Amino acid sequence: MKTVAVLTSFPVVKLEHILGYTNNVVRITSPEGVYYFKESKEHLSLDETLDRAAKEFFDGVEPKSLIKDRVLAALQYNHVREKFFSLGNKAEEGSLFNRYLESNDPTILGFKDIDEEKDIFRPLVFFVSAEIRAQRMNIYANNKELETFGAIRSLGEDFMAKLLGFDYALPKVEFVKMKLACKIRYGILSSEVMGESICKLTPRERLAKTSPLLLKDMSSLAIFDAICGDKDHTPNNYHVVRNEGGLFVGIRSYDNDSPSAFSQLSYFQKLPLGVAPLINEDGALNLVGVDEDFANRLQTIEEKDLEPLNDLLNEDEMKALLKRLAKVKSALEKSKKANPNFLKKEADWTIDDLREELMGNHGKSYIKSFVDDCYYPEGKRSYDKC
Repeated sequence: MKTVAVLTSFPVVKLEHILGYTNNVVRITSPEGVYYFKESKEHLSLDETLDRAAKEFFDGVEPKSLIKDRVLAALQYNHVREKFFSLGNKAEEGSLFNRYLESNDPTILGFKDIDEEKDIFRPLVFFVSAEIRAQRMNIYANNKELETFGAIRSLGEDFMAKLLGFDYALPKVEFVKMKLACKIRYGILSSEVMGESICKLTPRERLAKTSPLLLKDMSSLAIFDAICGDKDHTPNNYHVVRNEGGLFVGIRSYDNDSPSAFSQLSYFQKLPLGVAPLINEDGALNLVGVDEDFANRLQTIEEKDLEPLNDLLNEDEMKALLKRLAKVKSALEKSKKANPNFLKKEADWTIDDLREELMGNHGKSYIKSFVDDCYYPEGKRSYDKC
């Protein structure tokens, strides 16, 4: 990352931590609008990161917590620290993180006598684990002074989305230097996306409101994710847009910094929520169709068009990106030859197309996952004030 955009300061009305995600995120409410900030902090040792995270949580997120002294005292013991270092991921079956989440028992992590504030201890675990994960993932980033791994993924996906004409479905992101909560910080500032969550709707309610135009965006998202290697676009990571009749006609993603994105693997077979691979056994796209404009942009991308990503990605990541791109372009060509109606203008998407994918004729596609699956993110906590 060779450049840093300096953000023109704007008055902040409210700051709030959004917990329970891969990164710790601060929501900024101002007269200019609502923004989300993911800080790229100074890269420290693992022990220093743990101590900083615990201090930040109790100084900012929960400054009035009654368990602060007990938690900080317990963290001086090596066996407790090692449990935090070996938490694993909540998505990993059998991980220490999952054992704690399922039991909600702090003693699993070596903490005693804090039963009266379990509701505070839980977000602490999420907050600290996100900071530890950011420190560890930074070994893959070029910048070793700041923790920029997540920032690179956001900027990389933003670049790819613009190449494909798909940036309308992602938030605007910028790597910024800004003063926030009385401190100069670096990180990714994201705009708020329009639309609404569907996580509280039942599958029947979602199905009743799903239109063929939503399938268009879902198909583009599936291809976009395969190219970038992003496995994290599940139903709680995007909003839906309704038309005047109340039907879902598009998506607006708000999570484009998946740890898997732009990895050194040339392709991903395992997708979230059991979604079927994008490319089938015949080497064609496992979709009923693709938006024509999106497909045309995809077909015209050349290696020289990706040169700006050299400032973000390392050599192996670039090679893997080119391989994934080539595989998807080849699959698109095979799909076009097999089906002359595979490329579709907006008016071409029909209820029959929607029915074909919802019936599972292409496996469990993104649109079928949208209707069938959903889960709730963790809760929210207040951020520190000056």
